[in-house]
Amino acid sequence: MFFMLAISGCRKSQDIEGDYVYLTLALAGRLETLTTERGTIVEAKTLLFALETDYERHTLRQAEHELLSAQA
Repeated sequence: MFFMLAISGCRKSQDIEGDYVYLTLALAGRLETLTTERGTIVEAKTLLFALETDYERHTLRQAEHELLSAQA
């Protein structure tokens, strides 16, 4: 029995097909977190990375302040 398992373990492995995807963003920013590595198999809708949002938060607060001022 062990011999059969040893022989079956020596078979050539089957090729695994996949789609390689290169990601780019329309916006520039600093990478805050990277949750995967190159070559990792991921599921659809998996978070791969996150950018800093300090600038966007500041811009949003400024726009909200301007809106409140315009409404007053």
